[in-house]
Parts: sequence; C-alpha cells; structure tokens
Amino acid sequence: MNKGLLDSLTNLLNRLHHVPQENILQHLDEAFHLASTMKPDDAAPLDSAVLGLLGNRRGSEKLLECVSLEGLEALAGRALTRLAAADGLPSLDLRRTAWDLLGVLSRSGLRCRIVASGATESWAACILALVDASHFTFGELWAQRVAVYSGRVLVPFAGTARSADRNLASGRRPSGIWWHAAFWR
Repeated sequence: MNKGLLDSLTNLLNRLHHVPQENILQHLDEAFHLASTMKPDDAAPLDSAVLGLLGNRRGSEKLLECVSLEGLEALAGRALTRLAAADGLPSLDLRRTAWDLLGVLSRSGLRCRIVASGATESWAACILALVDASHFTFGELWAQRVAVYSGRVLVPFAGTARSADRNLASGRRPSGIWWHAAFWR
C-alpha cells in the first residue's frame, strides 16, 4: 500500500467541495479503486473522506445521481467488516462512519437509482446489516434528522396547525412554553 497516495487522495477528497462534478466523479472512482486494493482498516480514512463528500447536502445530490453503486456497495462491505471485527460494542468512530453511510443511502436520488438497478433486495439486506452492526437506534436517527433538517417541520400533527420543528424536538421553549405542553395542547 502506498501511504503517500492514500494521504494525498484523502486530502484531495476533503477539499473537493468546490471542484466541477466531472472531476469529483473521477476522483471518487480513483478513491473507490484504491480502497478496493486495501485492507478495510487501512481504507477507513479514505472511506470517511468519501462519505464526508457525499454526505454534504450542498451539491452532492448531483454526485449521488452518478456515483458508482458498486463503489458504495464495496464501501458498505468494508464498513461492515470493520464493525464485525470490533470486540463487543464497536467504537463510536466506527459506528458514526456506518451512520454517515446510512445517511447517504437514505437520500431519495440514490434510493431511486438502487430501485432502477434492480438491486433492492441486496441493498435492503446491506442496510439492515449496517443498522444492526452499528447499533443505529431511533435516537441516533432522530438526532441525524434534526441536524440535517434543522428549521424544517419534522413531525406534523394531524388536524392541527401545530408541528414539531427542531426547537420543539430538542425540548426548547417555543412561544414561552415547554415542548410537551405545546405538544398536548
């Protein structure tokens, strides 16, 4: 393994947020190829850089329309291998990498591509394995969604004009009352 190449590619991926999409896709393909030649633990920094780039909600939607599904599947496999190799409860860093991957896989454009490819069953099994191995709970899912959708409505309450935004979900006082009081009014 060429440590210098790994470091330079990881640094490049971390700086790609302002590069034209065609160039980003080329670098992502290079990252996927390089990671496929490495042991899962050695590829972890590269996988994190790829997920950081794809997880960025500003501009990554177009990337998700073109990114290699095979590369993402291999990344998921490496994440699962790292989680399975951990003794007992995997470290928080390993679990967060899996959670970031689950966040990327939850994006509608990517889900549509998975359905169109006919690989729904295998991806569903992979996603479920990631959820189980990383101990992804509803609490983590809720925290992820609150962070992503910050000021948007998270839970509309049927039949009322009320909704739960991030302030209500986090227990802050909307309009000078406690969230649970607002919820039950």
